[in-house]
Amino acid sequence: MAMVVKKYARPTLFNCFVYTFFRPSKAERAYRYALRLARCGVETAAPIGYVHVYRGGIFHTGYFLCRFLPYPTLSSIKKLDETENRQLGEDFVAFTVFLHRHGLVPGDYNPGNILYHKDSEGKYRFALVDINRFYFGHPTMARCMRSFTQLSGARLSQLVVLIRRYCDVRHWDPKRAWKYFQLYRRSLCGKERIKSKFKSLLGLLP
Repeated sequence: MAMVVKKYARPTLFNCFVYTFFRPSKAERAYRYALRLARCGVETAAPIGYVHVYRGGIFHTGYFLCRFLPYPTLSSIKKLDETENRQLGEDFVAFTVFLHRHGLVPGDYNPGNILYHKDSEGKYRFALVDINRFYFGHPTMARCMRSFTQLSGARLSQLVVLIRRYCDVRHWDPKRAWKYFQLYRRSLCGKERIKSKFKSLLGLLP
C-alpha cells in the first residue's frame, strides 16, 4: 500500500523551542494519536513513524509517515438521494456518538478530514485523518456540540437533523444542546470575521 508523507509547516520560533523541550510536535502527536485511535477501534491512516529535523539543536520541521487510505472525503460528496442521505446521516451520527462516548473528540472535525466508505453490509464507515489535535477525556455536552460547528459546508437544516438524531441516541435535551451549538457557532463566526478583517488590513484579501 502507498505511503503518505505529511510535512508540517515550520512553526514559529517560540513553538520551535516548545517542541524541543516541552511538548510533542504535531508530527509526533499525529503518530501517537493514530496508535491510540487504532486501539479504540477508530479507523485512521496506519502510522509508520515520524521524523524531526533539528537545526542548531532546536526543532525545525516535522514529518508524519503513514499508509494511504483510498477513501473519499465527506467534502467530496456532491448529491445523494433521500434514502442514501438519511443513511449517511444516521451512520455519521452513530460514529460521532462512538467517538464522544469513548472520550475521543477531534480538534478539527471538518468534512475534509473525515473519509468514508461502505462496508459489506451497506453501512457507511468513517475514518479520520489530520489528527494531530485531539481532546481525550469525557466531553461535556457543550464540547460535543462544538464538533457539529466544525462541519463546514453543511446546511443549517442538515445540522438540525444531525443534532436532533445525536440527542435521541444519547437521550439528551435537544433544546439545551442546540443552545450550546449556537453559542459555539456565533463564537466561530465572530473569530472568522476578525480574521478576515485582520487579513484585509494586511492586504492579504482583495
